[in-house]
Amino acid sequence: MVISNDAKDLKNQLETYSRRADSYEQAAAQHKDLKNQLETYSRRADSYEQAAAQHAALQVIPVLEIQEAARKALRGELKDSDEESRELVARCPEAALTKSLLRWFKGDFFEWVDTLDCLGCGKKTHRTGSAEPEASERLKSAGRVELHGCDECELVRRFPRYNDPVQLLASRKGRCGEWANCFTLCGRAVGLDTRLVVDWTDHVWTEVWSAKEERWLHADPCENAIDKPLLYEKGWGKKLNYVAAFGQYGVSDVARRYTANYEEMLGRRNFFDEEQFAELIASANMEKLNRLSGKDREWEIRRQEREQIELLKDSTTKERLLPRQSGNADW
Repeated sequence: MVISNDAKDLKNQLETYSRRADSYEQAAAQHKDLKNQLETYSRRADSYEQAAAQHAALQVIPVLEIQEAARKALRGELKDSDEESRELVARCPEAALTKSLLRWFKGDFFEWVDTLDCLGCGKKTHRTGSAEPEASERLKSAGRVELHGCDECELVRRFPRYNDPVQLLASRKGRCGEWANCFTLCGRAVGLDTRLVVDWTDHVWTEVWSAKEERWLHADPCENAIDKPLLYEKGWGKKLNYVAAFGQYGVSDVARRYTANYEEMLGRRNFFDEEQFAELIASANMEKLNRLSGKDREWEIRRQEREQIELLKDSTTKERLLPRQSGNADW
């Protein structure tokens, strides 16, 4: 069969339009996915402001003990081999309180889980699959459930991955998502201005606002680390791309804080259109800023503007940063 040039042109045009339609559909799906993620984490940040949640946290936090440890740190009595952290907490009240809370949280309160212990023989299990949350687990905010099986006993344990920070105050175990989620609430409960930081390459931590330093301080409960933003890139060897912080008054693209080479990072930021990413964040911020009025709103706007100026500065460190200390490297 001989196809005329007109027919060939028409066929090529149809194929071009089809590819273009697929591209538009993919872009729309990415936009929806990003919007959903931003809204999900924004709601989680809102949950830390609930009086009942903060009250629940205060029931399990040894507040007086942590405050006393913070006062000792401010007097320079903190025994810490990390000179930079020691100097920071000795001059900064928010850093001193954060460091004390980090030590308690990692040392006495929360447990890291790679796999659960077998209830039959007590040995470690291994992950065998996943399951839908049961009704009772959904009531406690489980988004998904891992199944951990024992080869010897052939028993299977369920590991619900809870999203509600109040539930995590009771379960007290998980991986970085649960750790940061619960720690961020605990920080708010003891009076710190905290926000949840999400790294799209699969890690989560906290930032704490310091009025003394006039900046946000990195705080990772899994690593008991404070003000070490290059920990992941320089210590762990991670190739970061998108990093966003979610607080009570907005969302911030804080990726620049966590890299010493933003131009290189930009090459890996190809999941979303940069303009689209910025517009969605701006929209989320406007919605949250509308909760404020007068001087409070003006102050928050100035704080966000100052942060954007700070983020334009290059991140550097002379400190030797350690490899990952928490959990299995697979996580």
